Amino acid sequence: NHGHKVADPASITKKAAYNRRFNLHRHSHNSRTNRVPMAYVLHRLHSSVTIATICHHPAVASLLKRHNVRISHHLWTEDVTDVVNLGFHIGVDPCNQLKQQFEDHVQHQIAESTGIPIQKIPRFQCGYITPFHNNNSGRVKTRSYDIQCQKSDAAELISLLQITFFQPQPASIPPSFVFHKLRHQNASAYRNAILSQELFLQHSRVVPIQGVSESMMMYLIDDLMQLDGVKGIQYHKDTSTKGRWSIMTTKDNFRSLTTFLSDNLLEMALAYDDEDEMDPSFPFIGLAFNKKSKSPSNSSHPIATSNDTFSSQSSLLSHEKSIGTVTTAPTTSSSFTVEDFNQAMLENQRLKNQLADLSVQVQSLQQSDHLSPKIPHEIDLTALIQSTTQAVLRSIQSQTS
Repeated sequence: NHGHKVADPASITKKAAYNRRFNLHRHSHNSRTNRVPMAYVLHRLHSSVTIATICHHPAVASLLKRHNVRISHHLWTEDVTDVVNLGFHIGVDPCNQLKQQFEDHVQHQIAESTGIPIQKIPRFQCGYITPFHNNNSGRVKTRSYDIQCQKSDAAELISLLQITFFQPQPASIPPSFVFHKLRHQNASAYRNAILSQELFLQHSRVVPIQGVSESMMMYLIDDLMQLDGVKGIQYHKDTSTKGRWSIMTTKDNFRSLTTFLSDNLLEMALAYDDEDEMDPSFPFIGLAFNKKSKSPSNSSHPIATSNDTFSSQSSLLSHEKSIGTVTTAPTTSSSFTVEDFNQAMLENQRLKNQLADLSVQVQSLQQSDHLSPKIPHEIDLTALIQSTTQAVLRSIQSQTS
């Protein structure tokens, strides 16, 4: 791959063999700072687990600590070695905003502020970072996206960032980007920037929705952005496969917004119902909370779950086109909430409508002589749906009592 070497780990146990296969790069530090010389080596690891999982493994963590070494994610290819981190953003949630989408957002910000076409902006990348600061008051840290670029592009990109994020503006609107060099120029201001980002994360919440295609979101986005508490709508890694989106809100508006979307999202989506916009492979339109989480929640951590909710609904949907009975799983009071019941009622109504359509189709097929012996004369799942609803009601009543 690009002429890079591939080595068997068993063949590089000795230092001499290691040095023959990999290049050692020296960190270029400012001569005015008394920092310990550092070096790094770029490795491409093929693994099914993340860097964080590897670093937190007890054996690996012990070795890293013993040899004073750390492992970090290199966003560039192996031939790009001289990379500098310029600063970090305030007001961004790196756990719920996709890296590529955020990079595109920053590029458009720079282009609009400077008038430079996106194609001529120096290449940069936004990576997950945990900025921190230590002093006599203790250690503070947070999570954010930083901006990385090659050292040869740093001077030009710094000037563009200064124009973009530090233009004359009202004093009530603080900058949304902080250069790392502020740590040495004004340590208290750098520490306050970290605290501001951490405060933003503590008050930030996400309401995940699913079943909404990108074409449908084009119609819905204006209505959703007008709702109280909605701060933005972000793509999700499952947007293209499951129609999932992250509705950004705050801690104070989380519960009310969750309740409103639980009751009205389906109706809002059906107002723009179109054959081309409804994807049959998507899950049912609604909230996408993990069924094991207690939603809505007032937890102090942002909610970012990747599992789909209402697995029982998915099993029902997979049997919609089959002719026969559907087996329902027993419901326990510990896993069902009032929001789940409302969603189940909407699903039951939808199943009733589809069953009615299926009955009409079956009756038309029964008129064919070669198919009539194989098709039942009637399909009636009303009793089954009613019994399921009664079981849910009994479960909720027992839970509240």
